[in-house]
Amino acid sequence: MTLTGLKTTLMTTMAVAGLMMAGAEAWAHEGHEGEQQQQAAKKQPYWGASAQLGGGTVRTYVRLGKKNENGAKKIPIELEVEIPESVMNNLPAEPQALIISFPFQAKQTPFQYMMLDWNPQGHEPAGVYDLPHFDFHFYMQDLDDVMDIKPGTCSGLDCADFEKAMKPVPAAFTPEGYINVGSVVPYMGNHLIDPKSPEFNGQKFTSTWLYGAYDGRITFYEPMITKETLTGRPNYCEALKAPQEVAIGGFYPKTYCTAYDAEEKVYKVYLKDFQRRRAVNPDWEF
Repeated sequence: MTLTGLKTTLMTTMAVAGLMMAGAEAWAHEGHEGEQQQQAAKKQPYWGASAQLGGGTVRTYVRLGKKNENGAKKIPIELEVEIPESVMNNLPAEPQALIISFPFQAKQTPFQYMMLDWNPQGHEPAGVYDLPHFDFHFYMQDLDDVMDIKPGTCSGLDCADFEKAMKPVPAAFTPEGYINVGSVVPYMGNHLIDPKSPEFNGQKFTSTWLYGAYDGRITFYEPMITKETLTGRPNYCEALKAPQEVAIGGFYPKTYCTAYDAEEKVYKVYLKDFQRRRAVNPDWEF
């Protein structure tokens, strides 16, 4: 979720800087099997792609645990993006947008890549999100389809794309309490908000959770976190409001967390407590 100025950044940064699929080839570190999700920190991660930010490297990875009920594949424990402390201390003064693919080993989740936005001046609406913060988009929608959401004259979108962005997500697929307020952005889509979030009720914005939507489907999960919060209150977890149904089958998280690893000197934002969900066609009537 970005302000008008960051729309241009998304267009130019991805095209000019060549960040369409940063790091291209994912590479893996072999892990060993675990028995408990709380042992995740001891497991070697499978690394995804990386991208440059603030003179350093931001990267993604997944940690896998025990095999699933069929004994065929290890289930995901945590899906993460990692920001080194050196990057956090040297963030650019201008907005940045990165696309960082998740590793192949995360394929049992619906998430394909991270769209990470650094907003040093924050973004709209004024008085709410105009603080330095990160937008962490865990994307399910194909990148080519996201890049086809073009700018135009209908609230900043191409009018045909605007119509798709505003198409209601069926109630069974919409997380409880989330609503469409027309927060549409090119190369991204729509954003559903929870009007009960603290920042909409007189409190200072520290962190929040949004869902992306396009063409009647949920397309990304998005924690937004201020730099001050991530560095000052790094070890934090929050339960997610899950929809009744999902359009893509796979393992979905029930919790998101932030953490600081003092040994590695990195900040982490990650999804955990994954549960297998069966896909249901959103065009069915409920």
